[in-house]
Amino acid sequence: MEESVTLSLKSGMEYLLRFCESKSWEIPQDLQARITELHRKQYLLSVKSFTSDIAKYKDDYKKAIIAAILLYPVDPSAAELAFDFAMATAMANIFLSSWIDGGASLPVNHDSSVWLSKREEQERKYVAGLFVSLALLMKRPDFDIQTWAETRADGYVATSAGIYTIGFFRAKVASGHGEELATFDGDDGNESCETCKKWKGKTMPINFWIENDLVPYPGNTNLECGGWRCMHSVFDKNGNPI
Repeated sequence: MEESVTLSLKSGMEYLLRFCESKSWEIPQDLQARITELHRKQYLLSVKSFTSDIAKYKDDYKKAIIAAILLYPVDPSAAELAFDFAMATAMANIFLSSWIDGGASLPVNHDSSVWLSKREEQERKYVAGLFVSLALLMKRPDFDIQTWAETRADGYVATSAGIYTIGFFRAKVASGHGEELATFDGDDGNESCETCKKWKGKTMPINFWIENDLVPYPGNTNLECGGWRCMHSVFDKNGNPI
């Protein structure tokens, strides 16, 4: 039950911060930073046991995103809080699954926990834009919020694949298998950028892909295409996508 307790504590802190922001109550930046780091450590760095069920977590994520978007016309603030919680919970569950599947022991190490925290903050910037777009679209009489919500949810679930891959690679490094080889390859999609062209077909140790942040996933700013226009991935020595 330890992971359930830490998850509740983590979400409670997040809710407190967001609630204060919604009321325009100023929170000193140093205090906010400490709380954010504290809840991340308490969740990811204290979990001693966890069940990897990536399909379930992705399905839960999709349902939660759709529910949050459909809540927006009724209560925008509650919708944004619900979306934020769904995102943070899904990212943590997916990362923990990848950590276990990658062969590392729990708890997650500090560096990987910090990486996920930064990735989460990056994703929050996109979420803010999503609700701005939604507010504008709702002014259109022909707008279908259900279809729009489902499409957005599919996109966010697809993005979570990058969380899994990074977590899996970091777990390999943490468990002493960072020298295992992995190949950058896959479908070019509609368009392949110069970065992807450079690395496609190249085989390097997992350490290399992690240290240079070249693992392809939607939102990776180290790829010229940002990981949005292609369908590249990294493959293990047997040709299986990671």
